[in-house]
This record gives sequence, C-alpha cells and structure tokens, in this order.
Amino acid sequence: TIVILPILRSKEKHAGQPISWALTIQRHDNPLLCPVSTFAAYFARVRNSKCVADHPKYPKTQYTPLIRDCRDFTKPIGTDAVSNHAQVIANLVPREPGTSRTRGRVTGATAAFQGGAPVADIVAHANWPSSILFDKCYRLGNRTKTNFSTIILRSAT
Repeated sequence: TIVILPILRSKEKHAGQPISWALTIQRHDNPLLCPVSTFAAYFARVRNSKCVADHPKYPKTQYTPLIRDCRDFTKPIGTDAVSNHAQVIANLVPREPGTSRTRGRVTGATAAFQGGAPVADIVAHANWPSSILFDKCYRLGNRTKTNFSTIILRSAT
C-alpha cells in the first residue's frame, strides 16, 4: 500500500513553468516505522475538521493543509512553524562546540548513502537536479564504501 500526495504549486520550475509532481509514501514492514500507517492514523483524526487556507504565494489559491495544529485541527500550521519545530529538535542532537547544526535533509541523505542507497535514488527521492548537487552540498564527507587498497592488492596477487 502506498499514499500519493500531490504537491500544490511546487516552487521547482522547468523551462519557466512549475513542475507538477507528487510525493509517494511507501509502507514499511515494521508497523512502528510505517509512514503509511502514520498518515492513515493522522488523517483519520483530522479529516472531519474543516480547514481551508490561502496559499501564501498565490492568494487566489485555497487548499486544505495537511499539517495542522494538534490542539485545533481547524488551524493550519505554516512553514515557519514547521521549520522552528525542526530546529528545536535538531538542537537536541549533540555536536562539537563551535560547529553549526546539521540540517535534516543533509543528515538523511548522508545516512541513506552510508546505508547503501545508490546516489541516483537519493537524488531522485530528494528531487535534486543532479548528483553533483548532492556530492557538493548535501553529503557529509566523501568516504566511499569501497576499500580500493584491498581490491588493488587482491588483483595484484
């Protein structure tokens, strides 16, 4: 089972026109980690609460926001509130003194790469224009998973 969420008024453009795309959420085998189950439970809680908002950049466009105030489902939560909440959580992660906080997108992409996900899949999932952007801007460290010394020594014998 999957959930497909259309992205309203995407800021990404191709040839000057907004790109129309959708976010696909796939089921996870572990019910505690399953985003489809999480979405279904959340949606069951908010679906009967009417909530309509004006798009911040397109005033003539109204939509039903997915993210809402957990105390009052009729109130939408904007990008600033989500960003502030993410910063509070990110500040809980220990880091070396004097270093800046790592953004979640960087941490997730690096963890996926270190876990064996192909760069092409990471780039496609994050909707980045190229693998160069991932390598230069988002990957924490450039260590490869391949031990070239071992391969070379094995082939030489």
